[in-house]
Amino acid sequence: MSAVRVTLRHHQIKQIPFHHPARDIKEDYAHKSNVNQQETDMRRKKNTVIWPAYFDSSLTRSEGRRVPKALAIADPTAKKIYEVVESLGLNSVVEPEAAHPTRPWKKDGRMLVETKASKPQTITQIAKRLRQSPRRKK
Repeated sequence: MSAVRVTLRHHQIKQIPFHHPARDIKEDYAHKSNVNQQETDMRRKKNTVIWPAYFDSSLTRSEGRRVPKALAIADPTAKKIYEVVESLGLNSVVEPEAAHPTRPWKKDGRMLVETKASKPQTITQIAKRLRQSPRRKK
């Protein structure tokens, strides 16, 4: 809870308590959350965020693809990317209901990846491994 200063008249100043709804929700979430410890730790650290859109061959660079067409695949999913990230030996957490900022209506999910390399190097590594992985039928 914070306070707002209100000037009533020329020299009268009064402190009025003010409840910030977003701050109250965060505090409630922090106490009542059942998110496991690994996810909480991954969110606290500055991890690399990996979106499936980075690897989608149907998207242009301006729409969010980050790899060359030669390394992109059709219809990447957070599950496929998770399997590749785990095979690379990187710690990661999947957030399946997350939506890319350019497409808030499409909840593709995202990955939080703990890496030692730069983000572009990590994305290229994942893209190469995705291209090598066998295609699975739905």
